[in-house]
Amino acid sequence: MNRELEISQILVYFDLPELFVAKDEIGSRYMALLVEEIENEPHYILTPISVNRLSMYLNGKIDLRDIFTQPEIREFYSILNIKSDRFQVSNFNSDRLPEEFLPEQGLYYESNESLEEELIIKEVTETENTIVHLSLSDSHNRNKIPAEILGDFLKIFQSLVKYTFKKVISQYKYSMKKELDQSYNYALWAFDSSPGSFKIHLSSTAQKDIFGNTKIELALNMLDTIIEDFKSEDEYINTLQKIKGHSIGSYRKLVEKIIQDDVELKYQWFSPGEEKVHFKKIGKDFAKRVIEVLNSKEELGVETKELIGIVKQVDIDRGTWRMLNQEDNKEYSGMTKNKRLLEGIVVDKEIYKFICEEIVEEEKVTEKEKTTYELQKMSKIN
Repeated sequence: MNRELEISQILVYFDLPELFVAKDEIGSRYMALLVEEIENEPHYILTPISVNRLSMYLNGKIDLRDIFTQPEIREFYSILNIKSDRFQVSNFNSDRLPEEFLPEQGLYYESNESLEEELIIKEVTETENTIVHLSLSDSHNRNKIPAEILGDFLKIFQSLVKYTFKKVISQYKYSMKKELDQSYNYALWAFDSSPGSFKIHLSSTAQKDIFGNTKIELALNMLDTIIEDFKSEDEYINTLQKIKGHSIGSYRKLVEKIIQDDVELKYQWFSPGEEKVHFKKIGKDFAKRVIEVLNSKEELGVETKELIGIVKQVDIDRGTWRMLNQEDNKEYSGMTKNKRLLEGIVVDKEIYKFICEEIVEEEKVTEKEKTTYELQKMSKIN
């Protein structure tokens, strides 16, 4: 009887997938191995594999040959045609594979990961999504931390990921940006903790593509670039320009908090489509250097918003305005300290370009974010 599977994680790829993990509709996993080509079509053999055994293989603990010669369940399936990430398999006509289908002895998955990395790899295998381990430590490396401090760091880190994600996709076309700008693509959920200073395990809910890459990686890869030791302040400023605006504001809060509470922050992350575990840390000394750079270039923290459209309302006395933006067909309202910018604006007829500073503030009672727009420059579009 045929059953439908989908590709979950590609492990070896040369021109086409040679070794990958697939799963069925109830979440059972299968190891798939390319064994031959029939009339230029790849032919794969699959066998069921548990999460624990898959994790052992990914950490270099068992041989690939053993997975197929000593399967946990003596069942084999075959694929003769893959046109997308979903495909059908059929029963293989034997409970043993011929020698020509078996991989050579001694083919271990290349892994030099530490025990900590083994854990995050196992969690990624189980969740099939990006995992982040965020740890905090003081000078005594204690396995406990005040709840208030932990809560602050988690909130700031999530904010940093969120705004970095938004900054990266801001360069995309509007249709793609609108599709990606969803909270599940940058949100992190805490699901576990472990010793080693104090470590929180965070799971992403981001979309994943056929190769196992998740959208939240756009933010995490950018953060890896930012949180890198530097020799030249000018070069580092150029790097920080990539997340200019709200991301810098969150980054400032993070490094200020590290200095204030005298802690070191470390994070690891790994995704189904990644080849290695990423690792970064920010200590007090590095945080102080970052603050010096940010203080020398305060404009890095300014988020600019460009609006183009018809002005619907202007109040010169109050310095307020309202515009229907062409790109997203939404109305934006704001104010300006330079009321002369509003003089001569024709309402409901002419098209204008507004360059605004986007200001995000947290309301004290509800702690919800409130966004306001302050007009800095204005020009008429002919």
